[in-house]
Amino acid sequence: MQTYFDRSRPYLGRAELVIWPEAAIPPLGTKENELRSMLDSSTRSNKSSRITGVGDRNPQTKQCFTTGIVLGDPQETYRYTPRTRHHQRHPVLYGPYVPLHGLLREPPPLFNLPVSTFSRGDYLQPEQRAGQSHLATATPYEVSQGSRLPANILQHPATNLMLT
Repeated sequence: MQTYFDRSRPYLGRAELVIWPEAAIPPLGTKENELRSMLDSSTRSNKSSRITGVGDRNPQTKQCFTTGIVLGDPQETYRYTPRTRHHQRHPVLYGPYVPLHGLLREPPPLFNLPVSTFSRGDYLQPEQRAGQSHLATATPYEVSQGSRLPANILQHPATNLMLT
């Protein structure tokens, strides 16, 4: 993570949008929100926005997602809201997401695999805003899977940037 900090620091305040890769912020347990809040504050104080990938857990539903979040909103400080998040609809298979994970755990010991329980994001998701940009966000795999991205763009006519 230090590499991302160091390499993006010169662009804060000069670039409207700084983009970090998927899973740039690893799960840190209780320190996770502190780190996100610190990044949010430093990004906002430099009048930039930052998008980064995180392993994310919804505090209400306890579902886990591979998520892109926006930090640096000039209107409010970081907090868990759907407006700042894009949950991957098609997480990478057999990475954080394994379909039918319950069936793979049942017959011991041959298929007793340590598989993840990451959830799929909704088909239609809230628009993400970063500075003046209205984002349609998708992974390359999601782009190749057809109609979800166009449906999200049609749902949000102000979209002016596709991030993949």
